[in-house]
Amino acid sequence: MLIKTKTILHDGFYELRTLDIEFCCNPMGQAFNNRFIDFGEYDMACNMNNDVNVYHCDPYPEGPCWAQMPIKLCPFCGEAIMIENIKTVKLVARKEKVTAERTVYSEEPIKKRIEE
Repeated sequence: MLIKTKTILHDGFYELRTLDIEFCCNPMGQAFNNRFIDFGEYDMACNMNNDVNVYHCDPYPEGPCWAQMPIKLCPFCGEAIMIENIKTVKLVARKEKVTAERTVYSEEPIKKRIEE
């Protein structure tokens, strides 16, 4: 399995973003799609974890607690997991893109059945 990443440096921190993933087997691809196994931290805005992790959630009344365990081999086929950093960039300025949504309704003729 090969994961290609990009590192973004900003304000003394770094963030890893996934660019491409080549799965070693179909079960690994399904586990990624179902989020049982994923790259980096689970649902974090700024990912600073450069491991492939198996995730487990412990539900508590205060909120969920996510546990993660890094893996170096595919649990299904045993192939090594390789992470390759393709490029490193420095974030100079961040632009927010504002888009407007508009609702478009399509009109269809309505046929009424008249009972006689």
